[in-house]
Amino acid sequence: GWNGMSFDPDIGGQGQPWLVTTAAQEIWHAANMAFMLCPLLTQSAIELLITHGTDELRELFLEKLVTGEWSGTMDLTEPQAGSDLARIRCRAVEENGYYRITGTKIFITYGEHDMADNIVHMVLARTPNSPEGVRGISLFVVPKFLVKDDSSPGERNDLRCVSLEHKLGIRASPTAVMSYGDDGGAIGYIVGEENRGIEYMFTMMNNARLAVGLEGVAIGERAYQDARDYARERMQSRKLGSNSAEAVAIIEHPDVKRMLLSMKSQTEATRAVAYFVASQLDTARRHPDAAQCAEAQALADACLFPVEGRRSWGGGRGTEFNDQTVLDEKYGGKLGFAKWSNDNMIVVAQIEDKKAWDNLDDILAVPGLTGVTGGPHDFAQSLGHPGQPDHPDRIAATLDVETRARAAGKIAGGDLSTGTGIAELMLGEARAFVAAHRNDKLG
Repeated sequence: GWNGMSFDPDIGGQGQPWLVTTAAQEIWHAANMAFMLCPLLTQSAIELLITHGTDELRELFLEKLVTGEWSGTMDLTEPQAGSDLARIRCRAVEENGYYRITGTKIFITYGEHDMADNIVHMVLARTPNSPEGVRGISLFVVPKFLVKDDSSPGERNDLRCVSLEHKLGIRASPTAVMSYGDDGGAIGYIVGEENRGIEYMFTMMNNARLAVGLEGVAIGERAYQDARDYARERMQSRKLGSNSAEAVAIIEHPDVKRMLLSMKSQTEATRAVAYFVASQLDTARRHPDAAQCAEAQALADACLFPVEGRRSWGGGRGTEFNDQTVLDEKYGGKLGFAKWSNDNMIVVAQIEDKKAWDNLDDILAVPGLTGVTGGPHDFAQSLGHPGQPDHPDRIAATLDVETRARAAGKIAGGDLSTGTGIAELMLGEARAFVAAHRNDKLG
C-alpha cells in the first residue's frame, strides 16, 4: 500500500525511490498533516529496523509495519528530561532473553489510538550498569500487544496511555503520555547493542527530518492555494490605474500579487530542495560506487538542517505563509476575519518548526560534539570519539547556507523564476560545504 512506497516488495512495499515517495507524501501532508504523522513515524520505525534490527525483530514486526496494519512511534522525551536525552531515567532490566521496561514517556505522537491492530513503540531506556549521559542509552522495541508465533497480536503488554495532551493544533493527532511497567515491567526487545541507542535512534530521526521539512512545504503550498483562491473571489476597490469605479478581485491589486507570488516562488524553492535531498538519499543507498554513495549522503546531510530548521525553509516558510494568509488582506485579517484551516496550520507549522530545531539543539548539547552539524551521519560516527573537537567553521558554513538562502528569498518579489534560483543558490552552497569538509577527520 501507500504506507510502504519506498520499501522492498519482499516485505510488502512498492520498491519506489524516496524521491517518488517524497512527492506523494507532500500531497498527504497538505491534505491532512495530523493524520500523516502516523505513517511518517511508522516509516521511520521501519527504516530503523531495516538498518539495525536483528533478523528476528524484522521477522516479527517489519511486514505488518510496512503494510500499515501496525503503526510505530518514537519514545524519547520524559517529564524531567525535556529534549535533554542525557537525563533519561526509563529503565530496562534483562530477563530471559528480553528486557523489562519501566518509566514514563511524554509527547508521544500516536502513542495510543485504535486505527491499527498493534502499536510498536521505539523506546530509549537505560540498562542497570550503563554509563551516565547519552552514551548509556539503549533502544528497545516495545509493542502494545505481544506478538504470537503466527505474527498476530497476542497478550496486552504492560504499557498504557495515561493521558492525551490538549493541543492548540494538530488535534487529530493523539499526543500521549505513556507509562511503562506499572505491573512489573513491559516486555521489550533490544535493538543492536546496549548503550548505542542514540546512534540507532538517529537513523529513525534522520528519516523524520526530511519529512518535517516537507510538512513545511506542504503547509506553505496549501496556504498559497487557499489564499490564491480567496483572492480571486473577494471583490474590493477599483483596479489601480483604471478609470472604472467598479470593484475588482483583490488578486488584481499589485501588493496582493506580490505576496502571492512570493509565497508561490519560495514554496517551489523549498520543494525543489526537499526533492533534491530525497534524490541524494536514493543515490546514497543504491549507487554501486561507494564513493558516490558517501558523497550523496554528505550532500543530503548538509542540506537537511536548512530544509528542516525553524530559521530556514521547512517549518519557517510554512509558518510565514500561513501568517500572511490569515493576517494579510487576502483573508481579510485586518478586518478581523480568518479562515480556521490556515489558523490551525500556523500552530502546526510552529510546532513542527520547534521540533526540527530541537533536534539540532540535542546534537549541539552533547558534550564533546558541539559543532558536528553534518547531520546524524556525522553525529553517529563521532559517538565513539569523546575527544571530538569543536568545529565552529562547520557551524558557520552550515548556517551560512541558510542565511544566504533567506537573503535570496527576501528579493523574491513577484518573479516566478526566483524559486528555481533560490534552490540553485542553496544547493550550490551545500555542495561547497561538502567539498570544503570532505577530508575532515572526526576525533
